[in-house]
Amino acid sequence: MEFYDFKHRKKVTIADGQLEKTVIQQSGTRKVYGVTATKDGLKLFRIVSKSVWDALKVPEVKTKPKA
Repeated sequence: MEFYDFKHRKKVTIADGQLEKTVIQQSGTRKVYGVTATKDGLKLFRIVSKSVWDALKVPEVKTKPKA
């Protein structure tokens, strides 16, 4: 999957084995589906559609709700 590395200002490709998916709960019932990865010590994040998120066969990371 491709991510954009803002520090180096270029696209990077990350293998599916290095991805984790997450759901971010926003105000009320709105959910944002995302994919995270780490490359060279940098955390990368990409927002994806629900269909892409469902199709990914990678572990899901639970996010802690904001207090």
